Amino acid sequence: MRSIWCPILILAAGVAAAAAPETVHSVSVTGTAVTRVAPDIVSWNIAVWDQGELAQAKTRNEQKTQAVLDVIRRLGVAPEDVQTDYLRVEQQYDQKMMPRRISIGWIVSRNITCKQRDLARFDEFINQLLDMADVDVRYSLETSRYHEMRKETRLNALRLAKEKAEAMCNAVGETLGRVISMQEQQPAPYWSGRAGISNGSFAASNAAFSEAGPTPAQDEVAEKSTMAPGLIEISESVNVSFEIGQ
Repeated sequence: MRSIWCPILILAAGVAAAAAPETVHSVSVTGTAVTRVAPDIVSWNIAVWDQGELAQAKTRNEQKTQAVLDVIRRLGVAPEDVQTDYLRVEQQYDQKMMPRRISIGWIVSRNITCKQRDLARFDEFINQLLDMADVDVRYSLETSRYHEMRKETRLNALRLAKEKAEAMCNAVGETLGRVISMQEQQPAPYWSGRAGISNGSFAASNAAFSEAGPTPAQDEVAEKSTMAPGLIEISESVNVSFEIGQ
């Protein structure tokens, strides 16, 4: 038995040694790039809601929804830039009577989204919406070049990651090798402002970036509106691992 098993054990040990992976020395870095661009779209989200008896609340909601759509049309928004969400119906219960479910009415709501492409008319949108009761409004500043700018920003982030890795290797006398892995991080949403309107009350927060001078379009907005859109940021990050010492 010894004359049979000993060579087999020796052979198995040799195979295991040959199969052992070599240690790969690597460096992992994150590259982040930010592109600032002037917005050319205001994206509005308008929630129209009513409460009370179901049939009456539904009728009022349909009337107010149509009124909002009429305002949007008069403000020159193209039909393809307007979208109406499904009607949502929610029953309300008397919280003081819980766990007994005593109905006290219904809430009926619908969302309307639209894209305003003439930023100079921002004040007109606000003033028209202020005259409407029982609506909640949010807006965000966007760019029609978003996907184009994301692609460019992502490549810049990749270049920055490589430059960072090369600088780190040079500092310790190592050589940067081939790429082991690349992974894109979830992009951060670009900056968006918000306006809130509910039952005629109004509150807004905004910000302006001064990294670059105003564009001609921004000059026109400044002349015709109190809005100062500034610049919005598009940020991209990538994680990259490189071999070193090869």
